[in-house]
Amino acid sequence: MNAKEKQWAVLILLPMMYAITVTVYPFPPDFDISRFLSFYSEFSRPDLTWDKTVGLLKISPDIISGLLELSLAKMGIPVQFFFFSVTWLTIFLFLLVFRLLHVHCRKKEPEMWMFVFVLMSVSVYAVLSGIRNIHA
Repeated sequence: MNAKEKQWAVLILLPMMYAITVTVYPFPPDFDISRFLSFYSEFSRPDLTWDKTVGLLKISPDIISGLLELSLAKMGIPVQFFFFSVTWLTIFLFLLVFRLLHVHCRKKEPEMWMFVFVLMSVSVYAVLSGIRNIHA
């Protein structure tokens, strides 16, 4: 495996490890993510009527998040899948932008340890607190 392939492996695996951490982390009750989970559990109920659905969407923090939660709940897809995929994509793009800026400014590829260092700047607490807004 050459250096470029190793770098892409790191760009894929580091966000994956981070996303697994966010997915299995016990969610504190006062974080925004708890509200997200409560909406998801309401949308998952089999006795949910159209009027209740519209009412929940009206009080949802944002309509896109509410529609996405409704879609996931009705398809039976676990909310952890959403957390994992959104977190992985966000962190992957964050590291990719870092790589592109480093190559543009320094005219060379970043070292492997730099990705880990940059990743440490992204707080798990911040992701948990704002995960319902990450997709926006």
